[in-house]
Amino acid sequence: MSELASTPGVIPYMEAHAGPRRLLTVVSEAPSMFSNATRPVIIIDGRAFHVMWGPVTFEIPADRNVHVAGHVLANDPTGHASILLEPGPQDEQLGYKVRSMSNLGEFHRASYGY
Repeated sequence: MSELASTPGVIPYMEAHAGPRRLLTVVSEAPSMFSNATRPVIIIDGRAFHVMWGPVTFEIPADRNVHVAGHVLANDPTGHASILLEPGPQDEQLGYKVRSMSNLGEFHRASYGY
């Protein structure tokens, strides 16, 4: 287990990877149209994580592209979004939200200070 993965509150990277790593914080913004029973699902390189609304931190590779996707579990999955993060040594912060009156979601680079 890497040093980053052993940090409390960080979800470790689940695939085989021996290279350098960095942190990705995703802040899921709960839209008012969903009840508290709905939860976002954040997918890192094909691995799905059922998370809570708000910030969650993942360990990701720093030396290669990382695919991040998301959707919301509701009666029908909705809020589908996807982004490809390029390699780099710096930590990343993304916001995830569902577009109003749409089944589409979006990721945006953000600075939340978490």
